[in-house]
Amino acid sequence: EMCIRDSGKPGQAYQPTSFAVNLHANAAAIGMNDGTLYTIRSRGNGFEGEVKDSQVIMDAKAPINSCFFSTLDNQLHVFLTTRNGTYCYQNMQAKKPLVQVAAVHIDVNSAGSLFLATDPTTIVQCNQVGKVNSWTIEGEKLLMRCFKKDYIIVTYIQKTESGVQTAFSVFDLVNTYLAISGGFTSILNVVPAGDSFFLISMNQRGEKQLLKFDERDNNYKLETFFKKTSYDVALRFAKNQGYEPALLAEISRMHGDHLYSKGDFAGAIKNYKLTVPHIEPSYVIRKFLDVSQMEFLIEYLEHIHDSKIAEKPHTALLLNCYVKQKAITKLEKFLDKSSVDSELFDTETAITVCRELTYKDLALKLAKTCKNNDQVLKIYIEDKKEFRPAIDFIKNDVELSAKSEYVKQFGQTLIKYEPERTLELIQKLVSISIMKKPTQRSYAPDQPRVLSAEDRDLLGYLNVKDVELDQLADIIFPKPDEFLPIFMNSNDYLERFLTFLKNLKNLPNDKVIFHRMFEFYLQQYHKAFVAKQATLMYQKTADPEMAKYEKLIIDVLREPMYDERYDKNHCLILFKMYNFQPGITFLCEKMQMREELLSYYIEINDHVKVLDLCRRYGETENNLWIQALKYFCKPENKDKNKIPDVLEYISKIEALSPLVILNILSRNQNIPYGLIKTYFLKKLQEERTFIEKDGEKAKENMEKAKASRAEYKKLKTQAKVFQTNRCAECDFQLTLPSIHFMCGHSFHENCLISEGREKECSKCKFDNNEILDRKKQFEAEADNSRMFFEKLSTAKNKFDLVAEYLGRGLFNHRKEENP
Repeated sequence: EMCIRDSGKPGQAYQPTSFAVNLHANAAAIGMNDGTLYTIRSRGNGFEGEVKDSQVIMDAKAPINSCFFSTLDNQLHVFLTTRNGTYCYQNMQAKKPLVQVAAVHIDVNSAGSLFLATDPTTIVQCNQVGKVNSWTIEGEKLLMRCFKKDYIIVTYIQKTESGVQTAFSVFDLVNTYLAISGGFTSILNVVPAGDSFFLISMNQRGEKQLLKFDERDNNYKLETFFKKTSYDVALRFAKNQGYEPALLAEISRMHGDHLYSKGDFAGAIKNYKLTVPHIEPSYVIRKFLDVSQMEFLIEYLEHIHDSKIAEKPHTALLLNCYVKQKAITKLEKFLDKSSVDSELFDTETAITVCRELTYKDLALKLAKTCKNNDQVLKIYIEDKKEFRPAIDFIKNDVELSAKSEYVKQFGQTLIKYEPERTLELIQKLVSISIMKKPTQRSYAPDQPRVLSAEDRDLLGYLNVKDVELDQLADIIFPKPDEFLPIFMNSNDYLERFLTFLKNLKNLPNDKVIFHRMFEFYLQQYHKAFVAKQATLMYQKTADPEMAKYEKLIIDVLREPMYDERYDKNHCLILFKMYNFQPGITFLCEKMQMREELLSYYIEINDHVKVLDLCRRYGETENNLWIQALKYFCKPENKDKNKIPDVLEYISKIEALSPLVILNILSRNQNIPYGLIKTYFLKKLQEERTFIEKDGEKAKENMEKAKASRAEYKKLKTQAKVFQTNRCAECDFQLTLPSIHFMCGHSFHENCLISEGREKECSKCKFDNNEILDRKKQFEAEADNSRMFFEKLSTAKNKFDLVAEYLGRGLFNHRKEENP
């Protein structure tokens, strides 16, 4: 009434539309329906004291909907709003337009943001620039208050089944949820105060009530959100409160599970993506393995790859999904991205999956980009069946140190479809492996390396880079024989490769190569023999195929330069395995293994060659005839007519005792006596002749021994009468002094020359000395048993040798030593 009275306007024509009092209750503002604002200030607290000043502010013609006091920088400002806009009177004097937004209610929060209720359903947040945010809250607003920083309290008219009431709601504008709401008959005012706010209500009986509302703690709020399945609100709230990422992921998981159970797969996968990397991806993947949900699975798998936590199975699953969905564009983009970031996924898995799903070109592109040579060659050979590009790739793109390994790995397939190129590549690799390696710094750094034209062609063919050439001595190449399994099913090219190796020198494993070459030739020889075995006996000329390989084998065996490049015993075993008679004969002859060769002839029942071999070497190797005789005397041997021929040659060998021959012949009772009669008659005749000669000689020796014993006895028992009257040396008449010897010779003393003290006959001493020397020699030989056994091994008649030693008394010396 005071304000109206001071203005001089009739009170009944002008009505107040808004009223505000500041926090200290020493300033008030009244807005009128004609746009007039009355302000009052007192000197103390409250309006009971003296009024400091008052003023009437005439504004626009629109009614003032709301007014509000705010203290900033120790100055009191008043805010008001009309249907034309919102204004501020700084220090309650200078008018300043804020925003061109009309409002019914106005308030400022603790952070200094201006909130306006612009219409019955909209609340707008503004700053000095303009509108910042807005919210829609249903119901006609009776009152609006800001609470703390993020809450706003509104009262509004609410219609219910029982009638109309006044309701209030507290909204969290940051987290966008309704914190609390309630209804009363009438709400007179809402007053925020610190961490609480007070609500004054009045019931139907006119009784007023003061209610205090306190904010709950965060845990209670989260539990409430979970109970109401308001997971989106819970997530926003937790984020704004700065909770740990693991808790945020768990809230997102719960939200995703809730949406999944309701069939909202798009919403579920959106929340599941928020769980990365705190929730195990398999938990989510298992839920979307159905074909109808594949697009959501792709979305999730893409996300975990973008987050760089994907593992090999995840990559394989994503690539499978791309292909099944025919999302080729996505697949290519994904692979292009992977070529930049090598850690994004496992390229080996990606290539394998693309190959399995027949996207060959894409797999090849990826393999080349990742320099996965093994996969590149598998795609060329196994998938695309392009063998020539595979060989070119090995030649030009693979490192020199790895070329041989890839040839060994894929060689059998390449030799089948590109034999010429594959053989050429293998030959070049073998050539470079034995090429003379330059030692480190064997040339001046500023001088170019000197290479022959052949070496330059070889290096150019294999695309050897300068860096690889410098490291050539350090590269470990496989041995040439390691390439042999490549030609397992390609005999023609194996033969060419073996011929190529045969002509090379300084190979690291010569013997293995030559043994394989002999074995290959023998296999072909045997193959031709088996194929034509039925017709060979009727052919007048040798089979060309067999003759070819026989010549190849024999030519190698005859060449002296190849002798050290193969093991003869190993080759002999191979020849026996394949029954290659020319090779067996040649090697046995070369190695002087006559008994081995004879055993082979016996094994194959070749009578002619058995006899021929014995005729040539039987004189020096008597055992050959023994083996031959045993062979012909076997009961299963039907050709008994060869026995007389064998016995004829045996009869010429004195070393072979007839008793040994008789023992052999006795093993077969079916041998006719007529076949062996001549041999034994001849031997008996020879033995009779030897016996007669030995008897005559024995009689002569006995007579000599008898005469010697008689003379010895005469010398021992009777006096010796020397009747010689001439000197045996000078032939003059003997004169004293003279010397007489028992042998019958007499000498002048001065004619006798003796080297020792003992006098001896100069006429007989040479014969005597010869006998004494022979005796000493026999005694020395008696101590040398090695010489005795050597003579015994080479003697034709061993019995005669032993008898000779016995006759010389050589064994008596041993008996004296060992009585």
